Amino acid sequence: MRSIEIVRAAAGSALAFFLLGSGSCEVGLHYCSEDCDPCVSVCHCDQVCVHALAADHAGAFEMQVFALTIDRQPDGRWTRTYSGFAGLSLDRAFGPGEHDARAIERFARNVIEANRASFGRESEWSLAGMERANGGLVATFGSTVDTEAALEFLFDREGALLAVARHGAS
Repeated sequence: MRSIEIVRAAAGSALAFFLLGSGSCEVGLHYCSEDCDPCVSVCHCDQVCVHALAADHAGAFEMQVFALTIDRQPDGRWTRTYSGFAGLSLDRAFGPGEHDARAIERFARNVIEANRASFGRESEWSLAGMERANGGLVATFGSTVDTEAALEFLFDREGALLAVARHGAS
């Protein structure tokens, strides 16, 4: 009786190996936020796509662990700097490789949207520019509702998000 169970288990393992290992069911490089099983149907990412290593949209873009520093100036200006992130990077969100300006902007906009409590709505920000600085890159966004507000995203040369500075005035 036990030998029949062992044979069934071995046959099931071999079948799973051939089905999954043969390429008949190949999970793509991207995770789709839509409900889609790539082994059953062709998945099209109509909504937000992130790299397969990310658990979900929030896992790829939400600031779950960070340090917050607040600097207030006598003239009423202030800067809130969020830093010390765990796992926020272009490679984790979009897959390893080179990332162009469009990917950097999309990543920053997804971080804004995933962290509305800290940054407001993504639609309230417009890209003002990108520039290389100290071996990394700074992406600056201006507010469309408050001329005193700005966001600066600082990335290292590997595409990891190092800090986000929110500037404003009270």
